[in-house]
Amino acid sequence: MLLLVGGGLFISVELFAADNGHYVLVFSDEFDGPNGSQPDVTKWSRPWRNPSQWARWISNSPDVVYLHKGKLICRAIPNKKERTDTATMLTGAVETRGKFSFQYGKVEVRMRTNLRQGNFPAAWMKAEDRYNDVRYGEIDIVETYGYEGKSAHTLHTHRSYTLKKEGIQREFKHVVDVTKWHVYGVEWTHDSIIWTVDGETVGEYLRQNSPQMVAEGQWTFDCPFYIRLNQSVGNGNNPLMVPKVKKTYETQFDWIRVYQRK
Repeated sequence: MLLLVGGGLFISVELFAADNGHYVLVFSDEFDGPNGSQPDVTKWSRPWRNPSQWARWISNSPDVVYLHKGKLICRAIPNKKERTDTATMLTGAVETRGKFSFQYGKVEVRMRTNLRQGNFPAAWMKAEDRYNDVRYGEIDIVETYGYEGKSAHTLHTHRSYTLKKEGIQREFKHVVDVTKWHVYGVEWTHDSIIWTVDGETVGEYLRQNSPQMVAEGQWTFDCPFYIRLNQSVGNGNNPLMVPKVKKTYETQFDWIRVYQRK
């Protein structure tokens, strides 16, 4: 099986334990490094800061991304130490861009987070070869918003993001206690994307084949995507998302696993 690794090279990798006879494990991280250490640099990098809501306060500080007791900790903290940085808070994120990406398969991530106004963590995926092309959108495995007490599972495509056209449900919410451990998943095939919470299907998005839908970019998921895990805070665009900038937000990731069909 070919996977994209550092430097944009495709290499053949050994297939790991089979999952229910249909899938094999092709990428995983159990985050079991020493307490206080950084995540595996052969798998993860820190994203760049940019004006996007989720990334406007991204930091390379070890205080916002580290391993602890077999968990990846991503935090958003008041900026008290980096005096030359004008960011109000410092937020943590990691991504596999340039180190691992895949096309079609199943992703599962076990995580828990805060239930607090302004909380905005996510596990999501972006197109590897089209990083700066917004037409290729994203696959949001899971996000949570503030104190809503629901998980959100969303797609962004050229049709929805650029053309601002709706008509096909692309966001699904599921009532769940996000402060407890849950396994959030997405199964991505040539024709569909299905989201699960603890193995239960909570949403499905299907490829449409009408000429108009094709021209409008209703399906932009036929290329390799990489993974991103992050803890951010909202920008105040609604009451749920007004951040408490003097508080600390924390999301814990227990493990992440990617499977592909044999």
